[in-house]
Amino acid sequence: MTAKKSAKFIAIVGILVISVVATMAKGEPLAPVQKCQEGGIVRAIDQSYQDFATFLSKVPSQPESKPMREFLRKIENYQLIAVLERDNYTVKFLPYNYPGGTIKGAGAKYSVNKCTFRFEGIQGRAPLE
Repeated sequence: MTAKKSAKFIAIVGILVISVVATMAKGEPLAPVQKCQEGGIVRAIDQSYQDFATFLSKVPSQPESKPMREFLRKIENYQLIAVLERDNYTVKFLPYNYPGGTIKGAGAKYSVNKCTFRFEGIQGRAPLE
């Protein structure tokens, strides 16, 4: 890299740093990120999985005339999505495509505290009766 290019690069980096610092100074101060144990997302997934599996196990077996409900009461018919967020983990259970039609509103969404592993919110888990 030539001296001219180096000087230009340093000037651009300096402007970017000043812009970022100025932008951060205008806004509210960021709250510190909680320091929690490593690998917590696995525990959050396990805890959410156990809770949702327990919920589904309480749903009575469905007659042959209600195959979609029978499909929805089996945990193996759900995909699991886990997301690491700032202060919590979000674990979602969404049903796979049902061969007999479209499913709307099934599944569950868990918000799990990153440090305490308590459920901060559960959405979904509608009765399958």
